[in-house]
Amino acid sequence: MKPLPSVVVANIHRRFTGVSATVARLVPQQQKKIDIAVIDTGKLKLAGKISLLSLILGGFTKPPIGKRRIFHARRDIEMILGLLLKYVFRQQWCLLFTAASRKPPGRVLSWLIRQMDAVIATSERSKYFLGLPCIIIPHGVDTDTFMPGPRDRQSNIHEFGGSYLIGSFGRVRHSKGTDLFVHALLAVLPNHPGFSAYWAGLVKPKDKYFLTDLKHQIKAKGLDDRITFLGHVEPDKVANLYQRSHLVIAPSRTEGFGLTPLEAMACGVGVITSDEGIWPQLIQPGQQGHIFSNGNLTQLITCLDSLLGDITKLETTGIQGRQTILHKYTLIRESECICNLYRTLIHTD
Repeated sequence: MKPLPSVVVANIHRRFTGVSATVARLVPQQQKKIDIAVIDTGKLKLAGKISLLSLILGGFTKPPIGKRRIFHARRDIEMILGLLLKYVFRQQWCLLFTAASRKPPGRVLSWLIRQMDAVIATSERSKYFLGLPCIIIPHGVDTDTFMPGPRDRQSNIHEFGGSYLIGSFGRVRHSKGTDLFVHALLAVLPNHPGFSAYWAGLVKPKDKYFLTDLKHQIKAKGLDDRITFLGHVEPDKVANLYQRSHLVIAPSRTEGFGLTPLEAMACGVGVITSDEGIWPQLIQPGQQGHIFSNGNLTQLITCLDSLLGDITKLETTGIQGRQTILHKYTLIRESECICNLYRTLIHTD
């Protein structure tokens, strides 16, 4: 059996979630710098995948370097596994948890987090909600994948009905603000005939009625040829969709971190977001885009109408957004910060 590395990253979830996406993009970058094993039930197809049995048996062996191994969790079930390894099997583990809290944790989750040896918060807001000592390391974007690309207006017209595209990404549901997106478009699109819009994201069975109602409202306004729901989009096609867009809206009512505006900005696309997640720290209104108050449809309509009425300004916000990502929010920066933390923790009693 291959010796267990000094770092094990967990992805214990059968569906591909935002946390899964974080692990999928970060681990390959980190493995260039440090040996990392992955305990994965989500079929991420990452190098270094190990079984649960290998994890348990390997934990009884001496760490290859330092005094203990790192077990990096991002979910409550993963923290529980880490606690079992450390306190039930009495193995030498340093338990690390990454939190993207959008509200104060409940009693059980708060207790689990307090058992960790170190905690990463993805934003100042998350750190505030946790109320614990944390290391702040924001998520980053792969700026070689998410980068500006050509916008084929004729292709956009053929596929979406307009030469300029407005997009949004995420599950179709109330908490993601899908209704706010649609209602703002119903108010604004009639005044801007060159624009069309899409929503890219999965629709779960419990949200199908919610989507059906929105589609009826769209059809009643005669805009069903200009507002499209794409459903799930494969990860390798997402960057191209950003590159074809001129504006991305993130209208979430609740958000832990919120990566999609960062990806859009990395592709040179202006954004409009609610004031959830990291977005208030990310966006300076009027420069990279606009921010509206959570759930405030009137503000969203005003922001949207303003940007659609000035194409030059819209393109300028995209350029400024790309520079913001390159300066503060790259995947390489995130990877290096976490790897440096791993090295420190490995050698700490």
